[in-house]
Amino acid sequence: MGRLYKRKVHIAIGQEVGKEETIIMPDTLHVIFDVTKTVTSQPNALRVMIFNLNRKSRQKIEAPLNIITVRAGYEDDLKNSTPENLPIVSRADVTFVRHRRFGGDFITEIEAGEGAVGYWASFMYDGKKPEIIGYRVPPGSKITDVFDILKTMFSDSQIGIAKTPIDRGFGVNPDFDDVVKAAVINATGSFGGETATVYSPYFKNGKTWVGLAHEVMDRLAARHRLHWYLENNILTIVPLEAFIKSGDSKTFTPQNGLRGLPSKLDDRSTEIILNLNPAVVPWSPVSIKMNLEENQALNGTYKANKVVQRGDTDSSGDWDTIVEGIAP
Repeated sequence: MGRLYKRKVHIAIGQEVGKEETIIMPDTLHVIFDVTKTVTSQPNALRVMIFNLNRKSRQKIEAPLNIITVRAGYEDDLKNSTPENLPIVSRADVTFVRHRRFGGDFITEIEAGEGAVGYWASFMYDGKKPEIIGYRVPPGSKITDVFDILKTMFSDSQIGIAKTPIDRGFGVNPDFDDVVKAAVINATGSFGGETATVYSPYFKNGKTWVGLAHEVMDRLAARHRLHWYLENNILTIVPLEAFIKSGDSKTFTPQNGLRGLPSKLDDRSTEIILNLNPAVVPWSPVSIKMNLEENQALNGTYKANKVVQRGDTDSSGDWDTIVEGIAP
């Protein structure tokens, strides 16, 4: 348990991943972070408070389209590596910054959304007619082709003020294509408001998609019983009935990270508190095991419907992964 007192937080803020101008190294400034992650498509909300940044750094943080990467863990997580290799708790697009003075401290408050730029700036656009926001797929196109187009739309939205591609840490979960293919194979019934007795994975007459890419993704995902989201600016898609393939799938016990007793919530989900573990992500399996006979009724594997990662480098602050788990 002693390792829990060797907390490490590394924060990088700038216009491009790997070229950040503001770096907060571990064991320097007081930092508080809190991010709530779900499988809904709206950007996950990250909040960070940094104490006593110098004036120059405070000004740089205010630049438009900054991206913030919060890494956190314990000294054991470094394993002789640099702080930049700590696990990522959140990577998000900065949406709001304010500075205030509280007593003898200057506090910089940052609000950000995971994948917010991709979510709000990705349009269905074929690049040919700028006055028309739309994308036409020809007759015979596969539904999987549209998912591929959507991946491109999100990727193309990762631009700077100069409208040139930059590294904003955007990526696609390696399981994306396999999940989509399985969902399309298993799909039946109606699509796009048109009733069909037999589901077809093709658009026989073609189709024109109009609007924001996330709106189209919402429709496609719902039709194929999928959730999609942009966790850490990574485009991820998961089936409603199954777990995500990535994530920490170990069994948590009071000896390796389970804190206190899980509790039942009003919506029948179960709240589980763990020591900070960035590998626990939405829709990952969270297994718990308690040995005391009176607590064993809550043992089992839950699906992480919501995950809160929060930490405070002050020794009295919280350092938790809070999971709202549902029975699969």
